[in-house]
Amino acid sequence: MRLPLSCKPLLLLSLALAACAHPQRTLVVTVGGAGFSQMHDLRMALEKECPDAKIVSAGAWDAYNADLKKIATDKPRDHIIFIGHSFGCRAIDDAADELAGATAKKVDLAVFIDPAWNDFDLSPNINRYLWFKRSTFDIEREARIIGASNPQKIPGSHNEIPHSPLLISQVVAEVQRISRQPPGGSKDRSAIQVTRR
Repeated sequence: MRLPLSCKPLLLLSLALAACAHPQRTLVVTVGGAGFSQMHDLRMALEKECPDAKIVSAGAWDAYNADLKKIATDKPRDHIIFIGHSFGCRAIDDAADELAGATAKKVDLAVFIDPAWNDFDLSPNINRYLWFKRSTFDIEREARIIGASNPQKIPGSHNEIPHSPLLISQVVAEVQRISRQPPGGSKDRSAIQVTRR
């Protein structure tokens, strides 16, 4: 079917407006640890509740080895949010430094979900963070984030807490808040204080 010549400019304008109708200014990258990623429930909640954010998984098996800087710089975004679980916590902290070195852009929010094994320093290139810890003993050594404070204990084990409705609701609320901010967002480098429901 051929369109009349007079309709083509209207069609092009409609396509251009549709592409701009729903920009995803915020990028959220989830980064699991070794083995199967435990981030599915959180990622699905973010996709449903945060339509202004592009939600990306860095991988399903060993996402902590992914090139997070490349993922974060693939397309210009107003806000960058990294969410890590287990080994993924150290990976997102390192990626914040790599991103700042390449673009001079800081990570708006880092979410650390039960960092495992080796302690690490909180990157100065993270504006705000949430830190969640498990409430039970588990095989994985709990890593400390040096320079961070106020970890929140979430009921459950190392691989259970990423599925916690309490954790998921807090992360969703913070991603929504950041997505509504103008570019540059909050410069207050601090732990986010949330109230338990």
